[in-house]
Amino acid sequence: MATTGHCAYVFECLVSNFQGRKPLSLETVLQLWDEWESRSREASSSSSSSGTSLPDGKSLNESLPNGNVSSPSRDGKYPLFVSYNTHPGKVLRGCLGTFEPQRLEPGLKNFALSSALEDPRFSPITARLLPKLSAHVTLLTNFSEPSKDALDWIVGFHGIRISFTYKGRKMGATYLPYVAKDQGWKQEDAIVSLMHKAGWQGKDWQKTWKDGEGKLTTYQGNQVGLSYDDWHQWREWVAHR
Repeated sequence: MATTGHCAYVFECLVSNFQGRKPLSLETVLQLWDEWESRSREASSSSSSSGTSLPDGKSLNESLPNGNVSSPSRDGKYPLFVSYNTHPGKVLRGCLGTFEPQRLEPGLKNFALSSALEDPRFSPITARLLPKLSAHVTLLTNFSEPSKDALDWIVGFHGIRISFTYKGRKMGATYLPYVAKDQGWKQEDAIVSLMHKAGWQGKDWQKTWKDGEGKLTTYQGNQVGLSYDDWHQWREWVAHR
């Protein structure tokens, strides 16, 4: 499962690229992030009992990201996606990834930069946009065998990856597990949208799916996010610790 520490590393890679410096290693970021969260929980417990709050009225634990109990092996390889949203409104600003298993450090670094700077759907993210950003990481697991049934999946639980042939062209696309639920789609809505995303321009999706030997692969992956403000608080703490 992805953690907020992985998201902190994504911001570390992106910001260091803008600043022209070498980023902290993933291992260092995760160690310091764990220490930061531990101190934050201790401070939260203390402030909860004393009624202490921050100047903006939020309690300390409300202003800081929550950690995840379980974390993936730091030496393992995972298919992964990195995305950025802008706030307010949670508007997508970049999302790229791979189904090829990646070692976490080079994989996260690569897609931290390419999702921000090379997603062809968006203009490159600039340093001025950082305060409005949140970074998100999804590690993909539990891939199914390909199925001919386009509706053999659960909205909000499965990510879906499709492939089919249309007018002699092989087409394919994916939606991460949260997409269909966030859009309020039913299964058929998501499949039709995904086929259009892949390049299909027809009207009868079921005929295209059948004639084009459509295949559906499901997978799982919990998306974790972190705001730039939370990362910046942590980075200031790192600089002055």
